[in-house]
Amino acid sequence: MTDSIETTVRVLIVDADGVAAGALRAALASARYAADVVDDLDDAVSAVRDRPPGLIVVDWSGPGPSAFETLLRLREARARAPIPIVIASALCAEADIVAGLELGADDYLVKPLSLREAVARVSAVLRGRRRAGPATESGDGELVLERAARRVVVRGSPLPLRGAEYRLLEVLLTRSGRTSSRRELRVQAWGESRAVDDRTVDVNVQRLRRSLAAAGCATEIETVRGFGYRLVEPKRPN
Repeated sequence: MTDSIETTVRVLIVDADGVAAGALRAALASARYAADVVDDLDDAVSAVRDRPPGLIVVDWSGPGPSAFETLLRLREARARAPIPIVIASALCAEADIVAGLELGADDYLVKPLSLREAVARVSAVLRGRRRAGPATESGDGELVLERAARRVVVRGSPLPLRGAEYRLLEVLLTRSGRTSSRRELRVQAWGESRAVDDRTVDVNVQRLRRSLAAAGCATEIETVRGFGYRLVEPKRPN
């Protein structure tokens, strides 16, 4: 089953609970977002392939094969366009939230949803995605963030990053050499959301580090103990 309205930015809601999905859809509509609702994964994958949304909110039941398959299939369906994914789940333990973020979600909402908070979090993720401006690069040019295209290039090769990773790298790169506190990173990457804490920042920084290392990027993210992080460019030979 699919239901839709037309306005500026479209959000795809993947949830078998029609009541919860309908309430979120109405809240998003009041904030001038469109919302398409589908109740199973196959319909969601088809919807993403046929008409990519600006963001996906997906219900899940926690870590496990089915949850992994859900996010994997949605990531594969959105391969040509990096669409942010937000998890909505009744599971609120730290381990579940961390697992969801590590599986590739850009944010994690706990059910029952606060509709005002859910709309604010969706807006924060989309706001980070819409930022555009001139390209930003590390000192030696090995790492380039192309803001207009919202992509990262390492030594000439594109590096696919999830939404939260991209937003964190954008903040760190524009402040290269300077330290950003965890609070600064939270506000810049997620907005003023009380539900995003230091652990969320740490998990996504670790994920970003692994992505950069896997791409052979010598630029490092250094931990400033008890405070935050800074981007450290590779030392040039004398």
